[in-house]
Amino acid sequence: MHMGMTAMSEKVLDAFAVAHPFLDVTGDVVPAWLNCGGLSRPEP
Repeated sequence: MHMGMTAMSEKVLDAFAVAHPFLDVTGDVVPAWLNCGGLSRPEP
């Protein structure tokens, strides 16, 4: 909730600065999980 309130205020760049590390980790983990899911499916 705090990040949403900050995004609507004049400190919008601060909200993006706080979210950046989370987005970096998410951007690494999600493709890794998608690749693991693709490897577990048999190809016809």
